[in-house]
Amino acid sequence: MIDRLIPRYPVFLLLGFLIMVSALFFLTAGRDAMILVWTNKLFDGESNQTIFKAAQITDGVIGHTLTVWLFVGLGTTMLGIGFAIATIVGHLRATGRATRETYASIGVAEASEAEIEEPWFGRWFPRLLFSGIVVLLLTFLVTLWWDANLVFLKRAEFAGQTSGTAWETYSIVDGALAPILRGGKFLGMGLLIVGIATGLGAIVFNLSLQAKGLPALTRRAMGQDDGGWPHEPPRPSIPGAYIGLAIAGAVVVALSLPAGMVQAGFSSFAQAREFDGFVSAIALRAGGVLDRVIEPAIFLGMGMLFFSIAFLLLTIIRWLREQRRGFGDTVADLSGGVIARPTVERSVWPERLVAPLAIFGLFIVVFFFFTMAGVRSLNFVNLTDLQLAGDTAGSTFQNALRLDRMLGPVIATTRFFGIGMLMLAIGLALVTIVINLRATALLLPTGFSKLVPAAKGEEIEEEDLTVYEPMALAPWDLLRPHLVGLAIVVSATLPLAVLFAVSIHRNLGEQFAGHGLAGDTTGLFTSSFLSVQLFSASVQPWMLFGMGLILFAIGRFFSTIVTFVELRRMVIAEGVSTIAETVAARRAGADDESSPTQEAADTATETP
Repeated sequence: MIDRLIPRYPVFLLLGFLIMVSALFFLTAGRDAMILVWTNKLFDGESNQTIFKAAQITDGVIGHTLTVWLFVGLGTTMLGIGFAIATIVGHLRATGRATRETYASIGVAEASEAEIEEPWFGRWFPRLLFSGIVVLLLTFLVTLWWDANLVFLKRAEFAGQTSGTAWETYSIVDGALAPILRGGKFLGMGLLIVGIATGLGAIVFNLSLQAKGLPALTRRAMGQDDGGWPHEPPRPSIPGAYIGLAIAGAVVVALSLPAGMVQAGFSSFAQAREFDGFVSAIALRAGGVLDRVIEPAIFLGMGMLFFSIAFLLLTIIRWLREQRRGFGDTVADLSGGVIARPTVERSVWPERLVAPLAIFGLFIVVFFFFTMAGVRSLNFVNLTDLQLAGDTAGSTFQNALRLDRMLGPVIATTRFFGIGMLMLAIGLALVTIVINLRATALLLPTGFSKLVPAAKGEEIEEEDLTVYEPMALAPWDLLRPHLVGLAIVVSATLPLAVLFAVSIHRNLGEQFAGHGLAGDTTGLFTSSFLSVQLFSASVQPWMLFGMGLILFAIGRFFSTIVTFVELRRMVIAEGVSTIAETVAARRAGADDESSPTQEAADTATETP
């Protein structure tokens, strides 16, 4: 089934992007409209009207569903990227297999050796991808149960039935499902990202083997000793360090599900004790601290995953350049000195920015995990102690509450900024990969056109195989949507997060001054309250849409790479086949010429 779905990667890319668009322009816009409706009714004193109740229920249901639906869109896009990578790996495998079989048919002994077994990640990464999307879909189905539970809970509240077993059950389930579903959606994303990373590892394995093997086998087929390969064939490169880092990041992300279950257990226990008239200080502290630590830890794992992907792409760039260098040197050597060795650039400027941007992005994610998340957690413990002691009227409690509420959006948006820097590094690496593939597309046909006359023993025309302006091959049109998505993420990080924090500060200030809903409601309280609600509903979807646009741009990059890798397979297969036929025909002609000569020698020996 997976094999049948893999060639349909463009459908998954487009479907994922459409899901993201529907989430932003329909669900988010609809939720904002519902917030405007029920807040206006609330401030007009019409909270008993049916339209107020329906708007609040709709707001809550969309709020539950929206984030998971956005993650389904992101996951579908990642599935398309992963399937594009699987298509690339398939073309690379077919290229290597056809090359070995063709050269083995003309007696190249090294080509007849057993095929090197691919590492486990080369065989398993499509299953990891499929497992990730299945987990996301299951999480979405559980979210529908969460929505139904919320409807029952809200109806009971509006009916004044805020006691009894039914209402307590609805309330506990509502609080317990939130951390569990958060862990489920990030588990699915972690599986998808580690599937992409291991797929890139499979590309490195196959590409490195061919970058070494194709020139060596071609030299052997044409009767020239490679010098460096007299006894053992080239060995592929296995990027074990980067694969290990990706697996470690996936483990950190996967721990979000059991950690979410633990948090749900503490929250449920604390609620149950409150319904019995008691307060569990330990459960309140533990549940709150976990709530403020788990998500930064998840983003730490995500940062490790994207960091490994960036450096895996750098490894692919190195082998693409090595492929050009090795094949160009082979053509130059077999031409008998007619063709000069082509010069291959050491690097281009987008490639040189990849490592610094990746390190900077990971630093931001790590910094906010080990500092700001810790500060917020310690502040929450202090806040809880003040609440339990009943000291909620002093400035200490007010400042602690302000810090806790304001740090939430600041930390969340800054984490996305760090992931955005990692994504920019990945985009620049993909630009460099396409540059190398286009340069390879210029080199391979010309190189094989020179090798065929050399195999025939004919004169070769002089030609320069060097690509002097590699940056002229850069696919800037593919990078532009990537940059637009990054701008969306940055806009949420800088201006929107600041405005969100300012609105929280003003709203809390009005509440502390006694101008809340139960008191003298002021215009500042009304506007700040509405701003907090709208920002809370819109900022995260806006950032996730930016990430979705970046992933869609990455998918377009890989679709372009698929085209070049497929053309590479056809060019190499045709070139190798032509060389093999030429060598075989030349050997047959040499054997035919040697037969009459041997008969004449035998006759001359017998005549005396």
